[in-house]
Amino acid sequence: LVLEFLQDEYRLEDIDVKKLELKTYKAITLRLGEWGEKKDYSPGHIKKMITLLKNAIQYSISSGYMDKDPTANYVYKGKKHIAKPAPTLTLDEFLRIKNAQIEKDSLNRTRDMFVFQCYTGLSLVDFRNLTVEDLHLGIDGQTWIIKQRQKTSVYAKIPLTKEAMSIIDKYKDFDPESEKLLPVLGSTSYNENLKKLAKLVSIDKNITTHSARHTFGTLL
Repeated sequence: LVLEFLQDEYRLEDIDVKKLELKTYKAITLRLGEWGEKKDYSPGHIKKMITLLKNAIQYSISSGYMDKDPTANYVYKGKKHIAKPAPTLTLDEFLRIKNAQIEKDSLNRTRDMFVFQCYTGLSLVDFRNLTVEDLHLGIDGQTWIIKQRQKTSVYAKIPLTKEAMSIIDKYKDFDPESEKLLPVLGSTSYNENLKKLAKLVSIDKNITTHSARHTFGTLL
């Protein structure tokens, strides 16, 4: 992408870093930022490209091609990255995922884990660390999750619906040697499977693990 930028903006294939001055570097980074915005790259992506330029300078210094870094005291700030909130599912969309007929085991498991999150509102880290010891019988005769949240240290107290309990029962023997209550995937694999799941049931939303928390709060 840096090469594409140089070709688009300067009609160049390369820059001689030995001739690079601070004012030139500033101009390049600002222009790269504007170019990246026109290309609809995120602020974070643009900063990664600028990091590549910085890495080239550091490599030139370590290789003895340059004596010093003329850009050492300059930090490109650019625009702050504003994260988009995870989309929330409607009741109809949630039911389409919940009731979908899925043959592939990993995708079926992802669906179950996502549905459980939608029933409990747990964050991924708290969800992944659930153990049998986090389950307690309430005075109402219902099973509750009572767990100290990792991020805030506040205790979450969540009553479990019959549907949520059925998911726990379904996976109670998934790994007899593990203390974990449910077989939760890593965040990358989990989110990738959620994209496949959304496509499978014709939901045109970029759902993630955070969508489960939003959906829980909305449909509660």
